[in-house]
Amino acid sequence: MMVEGMALLDLGVSPYSGDVFHETPLIVYLFHFLVDYAEIVFMITDALTAVTLYLAVQEYNKLMFKKQKLLLELKKYPQEGHELLRVPTEMYYVPLKVSLFYLLNPYTVLSCVAKSTCVINNAVIALFILATVKGSPLLSAVFLSLATYQSLYPVTLLPPALLYLLQKEFVPVKMKSTGFWLFSSF
Repeated sequence: MMVEGMALLDLGVSPYSGDVFHETPLIVYLFHFLVDYAEIVFMITDALTAVTLYLAVQEYNKLMFKKQKLLLELKKYPQEGHELLRVPTEMYYVPLKVSLFYLLNPYTVLSCVAKSTCVINNAVIALFILATVKGSPLLSAVFLSLATYQSLYPVTLLPPALLYLLQKEFVPVKMKSTGFWLFSSF
């Protein structure tokens, strides 16, 4: 489908004049320059997504262990629940497993082989997750807006990201508060 859109663009015909082509202009112009290297671009994009997911899970685990340690020091956990707490040695391979599950997922493999632009959308969403976990509101907003530009569905990630970023900045989030529900319902 992308090849047809680029061919129409080269002929001077708008690919959007009919009802066949539904890709965003940014992706069309990006692939106009990368059409000769499409296979390698898709493989590199999938590898970038896997590395990004690895880093996001690794950072999230670090934050959860830090929070767990703080709550243990403050004696917020009951004594009988200590055996259920996470141990860093148990969670060591989780980021690698997440990356491998992403790369070995048949949907991921087939999307890469078919040269579907959802590979790019997956990479942008993974970068959004990494930016959110790292606590960067600006980068998080940029990556979410890029993902939403490609498809409308990632906009549903906005409320969870806002809540996570608020909690990361140590702003107490009270579920029973009416202000919380007004803020999250915009």
